[in-house]
Amino acid sequence: LRLLTVSSNMHQHGAPQDDEVTIFRSGRTDEDRDDSLTQSERSGSITQPDAFRRASLPRESQRGSVLMARPSNVFNPMPSSPSRFSGRQSTYVHHHQFSMHDDGSTSTEDMDTLNPSKEKMKLVNIATLERPEAQRDYRGQLRRWPGMLLLGVVVATAVVAISLGARQSYNASLQRRQDVLVREQRRRAIQDGLVDDSVLVDADGKVGNPMTYDSTGRKCQLPDYQSKNGRVYAVAANGTEVTVAIKGTNWFGMETGHAIPFGLWENDQNGTTVYEVAAFLHRHKFNSIRLPLCAQSILKNTAPDKRLINLDTNRAINIKGYMELLKSVLKALAYRDITVLLSMHTLTTKGATGSWFNADVSEDDFLKAIDMLTSELCSDEYWNVIGIDLKNEPNDCGWGPLDKASAKCDWVAGAKLIGDRMHAGCKNWLAFVEGSASMGHTVGKITYFDWWGGRLQDADTVPVTLKTQDKLVWSPHYYSTAVAPQPYFYDNVVGAADGRGYASYTELPDDTLKTNIHITMEHMFGYLREKRKYAIVVGEFGGLYTKDEHPQYTIRRTVDFTIQEMMLDGYSGGYMWCINPESAYDFPSAGRKAFTSEGLLLDDWLTPNKLFMEAMAKMNALPNLRPFPCFAPEKKKP
Repeated sequence: LRLLTVSSNMHQHGAPQDDEVTIFRSGRTDEDRDDSLTQSERSGSITQPDAFRRASLPRESQRGSVLMARPSNVFNPMPSSPSRFSGRQSTYVHHHQFSMHDDGSTSTEDMDTLNPSKEKMKLVNIATLERPEAQRDYRGQLRRWPGMLLLGVVVATAVVAISLGARQSYNASLQRRQDVLVREQRRRAIQDGLVDDSVLVDADGKVGNPMTYDSTGRKCQLPDYQSKNGRVYAVAANGTEVTVAIKGTNWFGMETGHAIPFGLWENDQNGTTVYEVAAFLHRHKFNSIRLPLCAQSILKNTAPDKRLINLDTNRAINIKGYMELLKSVLKALAYRDITVLLSMHTLTTKGATGSWFNADVSEDDFLKAIDMLTSELCSDEYWNVIGIDLKNEPNDCGWGPLDKASAKCDWVAGAKLIGDRMHAGCKNWLAFVEGSASMGHTVGKITYFDWWGGRLQDADTVPVTLKTQDKLVWSPHYYSTAVAPQPYFYDNVVGAADGRGYASYTELPDDTLKTNIHITMEHMFGYLREKRKYAIVVGEFGGLYTKDEHPQYTIRRTVDFTIQEMMLDGYSGGYMWCINPESAYDFPSAGRKAFTSEGLLLDDWLTPNKLFMEAMAKMNALPNLRPFPCFAPEKKKP
């Protein structure tokens, strides 16, 4: 602030001598004044007010003067000066305004019309500046940057706090959602008390319920599955061989009119998912499933019964058609390294048949169904398909052209026809061959009839010869009293007149029962293990177990001793019947015929059948029992 004064002795016309005129100017230097006056002189238009201003403005004497104000009620503005300062200054007069008369004299005119009282302003010369003034010398206004810095710190702190709070809230929300999903997964899991070695969490957070198994990124090569030296091998493209024994189970449903494996209807009360079935089997060292199929459903690509599956919890399962369902189930099982044996179980959904053809499905139709399986599934994508059980229980057919048991069909010729057709489409798969029509036999003191699918007594002398070597697996069936009472399981048998089991019988001690089981199994098919040529994998065994009503548990002991036989060298395991609790049997004891159902799981599909599972755990001692290997695919040559 620059202060300009005019001494009272310059006043004219009797103006009071003690009055002073005080002029305030804003932010102008002496040089500005000189320039303004000089320009006025050069223009030749110095007016009387300019002359007066020039004469009355000291240069250095007033620098640094500070106005010390007395109280004043009114401080009125003065009109702008006519000089060039008008754009860059504001001028004020306290109480008096100069007026220039025509004769050059001056006088004061009171401007304070509202308040006539006049008070003087005291001018005190504090100091004379030693250097020109600059803008930085005027610090009457607080500097802005500390406040801006503080504001920035406050805003940044708030942003960080809000961000951290939002992140914590978001993470907490995610954790709550994840906890809910984990609880849902545990609810539909099979309650065996074991912990999964891995739980698949999908990209959207779903636990144990992937949209697709392709997203796991796991790739395996389809091995060349071989049967030789009495064992099953998985052979990689580079020649690596892995010997594998089979601990398997049957899982039925696709061979029925529902065209879908049972148990996938997960809800609040019962049912589970394919993911949980695979996880359960994997935890208990099952490495293979025998999956019954229907030839007609393959040919028609029958749509599965959508009422028997919860698609919300089986998101990776495709029920558009029969083959689509089969493919998606295969991938779900492959994730747990569980292989699949495709069983040509039925021709139509009407029920079981003892041949590979009938009036509804011709031989050509059956072979076409085989072609569809090989063309759709023989690839690395479905590396876990190990082969086809060529026909379930062909009990209408004899073994060879001279077999007197049946003249309807020759199963040796049929097995060769179907096996060669399969290998024409997929040379990597194995051909599982069951026995033919049952006959009565006597071995020492024991007389018995073959189990359906169990008759292979002539397989060595009348062999099935496939075009592709090392591809045949013998796959007989062997059951217990639960399916049909057999006299070699008991002593002192008296048959019932109505055919409903035995009127009376005596249960055998362990050693006798075990011996009789060994003799009959060995005579039907076990002798083939001594040949050390093809592997023997029992396609079906078991039946009832926990619901055995015998006082000495003859059915349970029969299953136990069957498993012990399968531990002998030359056997490569077997597939128990079955995981389904709906599996029905006629005889809970030899003396009572009554519809009875049982499986590895109880009726809710969520609770393991404890005693049956303990019995199957004995198969864990099988030599070479391990998960089937996942060989990395070979890189394609450019």
